[in-house]
Amino acid sequence: MRHIILILGMLLLSLWSCEAQTVAVQSGEVYTGSLTRVTTATFSIVASNFTPTVMSVQVNQTTITSGNVRVFASYNTIPSTLTFDYSDQSTTSPQHLIVVTPPNLKSGTYYFVVRCAANVLACSYSFSVTLSPGCPYMCSGNGVCNTGSGTCTCAPGYAPPYCAQSSIDIGLRSVTGFVSSASFNYYPIAVDTSRVNEITVLLNKTSAY
Repeated sequence: MRHIILILGMLLLSLWSCEAQTVAVQSGEVYTGSLTRVTTATFSIVASNFTPTVMSVQVNQTTITSGNVRVFASYNTIPSTLTFDYSDQSTTSPQHLIVVTPPNLKSGTYYFVVRCAANVLACSYSFSVTLSPGCPYMCSGNGVCNTGSGTCTCAPGYAPPYCAQSSIDIGLRSVTGFVSSASFNYYPIAVDTSRVNEITVLLNKTSAY
């Protein structure tokens, strides 16, 4: 009986050790795997802040019958479902993260955990992370990025350096843009309080980031 318990303990330790391993990935390469409800896959990549860089992470669910996947990311620490810096927990594939920190990515290691959704038994996935030249906040979606210098050429009415602030009264117009974690876009609107006593703002998410 003791031998059986010892063997089972060794098997559990082996399984835990395999799951705890972190795979160091290369930019642009695709990694695939399968998970159960109780297992996760952990990846890491080292980033440098010597050049303006944007990190793009994409996770595809490769077998629709298996269920949805989730991705969590953190800087210099392995994330969990409760503690993370970035995540995509949407129910549509692909899951996609754009990680940008001004003025560049921080130097260090970024960790990513892929897991199945809580309501499914198993899932299969493909994972990739790409480091590429970019601009802070992706110019907020309101400018053109000069990847050589990492600076934005803002569209008319938007102010540098990140093209996040508009100087044009948006009035009844519809505007689009990009906003990353812990950043903001600013839009002014002039209101005649003698005629208007209520403002309604409608915001639509137009991408899967």
